[in-house]
Amino acid sequence: MVIGNGHKTDLWRDAWIDDESLKDSLQLQKADLKGCRAKVCDVMINGQMVLEGSLLDIIEETDQGVHNIVRTHHEDEDYMVWRGDEKGKFSVASAYEVIRQKGQKVAWHNIIWKNHIHPTSAGSVWKLIQGCAATNDRLQKMGIQLASQCQVCHERAETLDHLLWDCRAAKQLWGWAAREFGVNGSFSSFMQAFKVVKHSLLIRTLWQAAVVGIAVSLWRNRNKIVFDGGRSNEAWLKMEVRRHICFADRVTKGGFTGSSREEDILARWGLAARVEELKLRKECKWYPPEALVIKINCDGASKGNPGQAGLGCVFRDCHGFFLLVKAKGIGFATNYEAECGAIMEGLEEAVKRGWLKVWVESDSTAAIQAFAHGSLPWRIAARWKLINSIFQFCLFSHNLREANFSADQAAKKGASLNLGEELSEEGKPPWIVRWENPDQVFVKA
Repeated sequence: MVIGNGHKTDLWRDAWIDDESLKDSLQLQKADLKGCRAKVCDVMINGQMVLEGSLLDIIEETDQGVHNIVRTHHEDEDYMVWRGDEKGKFSVASAYEVIRQKGQKVAWHNIIWKNHIHPTSAGSVWKLIQGCAATNDRLQKMGIQLASQCQVCHERAETLDHLLWDCRAAKQLWGWAAREFGVNGSFSSFMQAFKVVKHSLLIRTLWQAAVVGIAVSLWRNRNKIVFDGGRSNEAWLKMEVRRHICFADRVTKGGFTGSSREEDILARWGLAARVEELKLRKECKWYPPEALVIKINCDGASKGNPGQAGLGCVFRDCHGFFLLVKAKGIGFATNYEAECGAIMEGLEEAVKRGWLKVWVESDSTAAIQAFAHGSLPWRIAARWKLINSIFQFCLFSHNLREANFSADQAAKKGASLNLGEELSEEGKPPWIVRWENPDQVFVKA
């Protein structure tokens, strides 16, 4: 709940402090609250919440801090938000995300789900990595009586590991592809195969496509033998691997670096060397504000995204002089939450100090657009609603991080602080070792 005048929110039964109601946090039964009809407005005086005495002790017992209470204007009605979505809006997708059981991330997820791997092949190799293949040994475990024999080499019992790594056809195919890439071709797992090539981005991309192509073609080759009565076809297998590599070459962003080894590998696969597109150098500057306007440079930092996060705000005047630098720890958060939180913290600090003409600048396009279009995380949206009408002038703009590094230093300082801990120093603190000069041009390579 976001609290306005407090008339709609039950003091005990609604979740207005944190994710749980006081009833659930204290594990109270329905009978324990018989006759309790208090509303949040009953603990408010002139629109301000007054939590003291036994009620404050009860709240502290639940480990729910009063700093978690989200307020809007005291004359507005209370309103509900869906905490499963950062913008507070319910959707089936966000509900599923809340209730689904999340497993540990696997090391290969960011390899197969890439643009240079065709979605059909990515789905097939995902099943193979997960062991979801109807090999004879799996059918036997399901209670189906059959004699297990590899239908490709007729030498060993059929298991997925045998088909992909130990079968004669598999070893020949892996050896052929590895020789073409100039690496050792003896593998026993997908991660071992994926990591063997350590060349340029282009060659690594082509090799990843080759690994996927080999695995998928070996499985399809087996199925053709089992269901169509054919024989193992080495030429078809190699053609399928080439097809995967050519597809990756067409869509990859990695360009030819000019090395002779890279040129030799491309020539073996019949691929043309494409010169990598030159990246344009972007120039940017830090511009001072007009007279009587305070410029607030903001940044957020998260160690892990999400992870231990902090925010930083740098306040400067029309001469470029430092008025205030603020760093604050905000606990566990994403980069986006930290970026939005930094802007909000800067705006609230400006209101406290009577700086009502402000220019807010951040290197986060998403955060700036969120404030400009009113599409904010629900906690920040409620705080912004309280103060947005106070400003006489408020401008939001984006700048490159190359011209926002003083705020970046403050944000990193904030990420090293505990939740709620803050540093606020008048002028320029000694830990700001670099700052933007209005006369200097910065370059993003």
